[in-house]
Amino acid sequence: APATRPPLEYCPAEGAKTTIATLDGEGTIEYYEALYQFRRSRLCCQQRGGDLLIVKDIGTNILASTLIEPPIEWNNAWIGLNYNETQEAWTWVDGSPIEFERWGFQEPRGSTERAGTMVW
Repeated sequence: APATRPPLEYCPAEGAKTTIATLDGEGTIEYYEALYQFRRSRLCCQQRGGDLLIVKDIGTNILASTLIEPPIEWNNAWIGLNYNETQEAWTWVDGSPIEFERWGFQEPRGSTERAGTMVW
């Protein structure tokens, strides 16, 4: 079981609803039920030593979609994808290229914050 961490100023006091190990076993993916804006969600991840999820392959995509059981129609969560106004392109928060693309119809198209969500 993951170690319990103290609450942090940007993270929900109740902690993550679901935590699963990454495919390589070197990290975790956490799902919080609280609804925050993209920036605060990213700050929470960074305070915990990580960042928003970068979906680089089908395995990570499938793993992330298992965070909510049973799946709830139109449930969503922030991922580490945002629209870079300077480059006029979608980019991952770590600067890595978008190589894996399995978007829904007409996606990604952004939000009020020009950031990406994963919908399942």
